[in-house]
Amino acid sequence: MRNYDIEIDNTKKYNILMSNEIYDYRDTPFDGLISQYYEFCKDNLDIQSRKIDINPNIIIFNNFFNSNAVAKLMNGVFSISINIGLIKKCSDNFLVNERLDQFIDNKFKEITDRLDNKISGLGFQIATNFTYYHELAHLFQFTKKNEDFKLNEKVENSSDYSLEKHYLEINADAFASIALASHISQYLEKSFGESLNQTIADNVIIILGSCLLNHIANFYSDITAIYFNENSHPHPILRIFNSLLNLTNYLNQSTVLQKQNINIECATMFKKIIDFYREMETNNIFDTNFGGAIDAAEKVEKEIIEYLGQLIEFNLTEYHNALNLWNSQMT
Repeated sequence: MRNYDIEIDNTKKYNILMSNEIYDYRDTPFDGLISQYYEFCKDNLDIQSRKIDINPNIIIFNNFFNSNAVAKLMNGVFSISINIGLIKKCSDNFLVNERLDQFIDNKFKEITDRLDNKISGLGFQIATNFTYYHELAHLFQFTKKNEDFKLNEKVENSSDYSLEKHYLEINADAFASIALASHISQYLEKSFGESLNQTIADNVIIILGSCLLNHIANFYSDITAIYFNENSHPHPILRIFNSLLNLTNYLNQSTVLQKQNINIECATMFKKIIDFYREMETNNIFDTNFGGAIDAAEKVEKEIIEYLGQLIEFNLTEYHNALNLWNSQMT
């Protein structure tokens, strides 16, 4: 059992947050939910910090009610601060979304009967784990410059734009998506074993990919307003495209799936996730107006491809590429 008091004490000691901003989830309605999430994050942070020097480090929850999280390097301390508002938003979108479970059960009962968790619970894990891995990627990025810096999860206004910031976000999304893909691959093996086949794998990836899509889309109030050279974060359409393509590409290379002769064709799977999410919105499972965003994106398809190309080719010099840094420690 981890000791959250240590996180609180260190947060105060290193001035990561003001004392009145710290959220002590214990003995609150979120106790059970956040305690499990905290254990997961801290365990993984300890593992990662033995491979890449992000020490000392802190994982702390704050009492801000907007849906956001912050990765920060301050006073030589690496920290991830997660808003209680993000936990509440993910809970509302997934855990207490009864329509989600009913809809998925009706369409995929042969799959949900085999799972040890409801889709609403898995969706919550997808969303919150993506947030953690995204912020972890930022900590990796910070290790090169090693000076005070912070990045938020939620988009900020146009005065905060730079191509470098957009690249850092796309890079963090790619890292988080690949980390999630690894979890999904392991979960498929655990849940279905030798009975895992192409249809089961496809449908589970479509369902969980749709949950990831929803999480990213929910950081923005109007995702139909496409932009490029604005704001602190790339437009959600770009983030969603990048994240889903990284997710499906990793799963296509998964040895778990390959040994079962399962092939995840990235472009086909990407379209299936998009189409399924639009079906869920039509059935009032989610309400991000993603269909409207896709319609708007189709009108600027050329510009989207060009801007994603700029981001992919961007020469990052001040910060580490999180994926490259992590991969270098695995070989």
